[in-house]
Amino acid sequence: MPFSKELKEYLARFGEGIPYDYVMNELKKSKLLPEPVKAWEYSAEPILRALPQIKSINSNLQAYCYGDPFDEKTLVEILVESTILTLKSSITGEIETEKWRKLLLQEQWHRKETLQREVEFIVVKAGQHEISVCVSGSNGAYIASELKEEGYKTKVTRIGETLSPTPLDVLRKEINTPEISDERIKELVLLHIKYIKEYVLCSKNPDHAYLKWHLSSNKLNEKVE
Repeated sequence: MPFSKELKEYLARFGEGIPYDYVMNELKKSKLLPEPVKAWEYSAEPILRALPQIKSINSNLQAYCYGDPFDEKTLVEILVESTILTLKSSITGEIETEKWRKLLLQEQWHRKETLQREVEFIVVKAGQHEISVCVSGSNGAYIASELKEEGYKTKVTRIGETLSPTPLDVLRKEINTPEISDERIKELVLLHIKYIKEYVLCSKNPDHAYLKWHLSSNKLNEKVE
């Protein structure tokens, strides 16, 4: 599970079938969850609620958390800084391209270092089991390639439809390319602000906003074609 290693004890409780709300309240009291807690729980809840059912199907299941605790704290700091930059730009209309460039390059470097530590942990745990290992998370393809290099047979399964990337996702992908200009950064940041104002703030949850953005992007692409 792509959660902090500090949550292993609580993960076991979820798997044992202890009431979800009770364990979640205890987890919130522990102060181990990254802020904002509601955002974390929104994405984690479906997995945590499924654990007892999975455990009942396979009683030998061993569940681990491979997330780096330090990584979560640092990424929250980066998220807060990007939120501040977004708010300032939406109010003033000015895009501080150099700050965006520096922040996203810092995020990229940090994610790369963290992912390598997580892969090393997964490789060690995989070596302790003789049957199979299932790794969940958005970096599945990279983790699978690293495990393959270690001699494991791997298979990547994508669940659900592949949606259009948000403007910030596009900027994250392009920020490390030498040819990216200040104008391109401005363009994507302005689209990011539009995404927040017209989709996130007007939707009941992040998934709903993301789906509306995806449908809107597809319609735009159809018109261009």
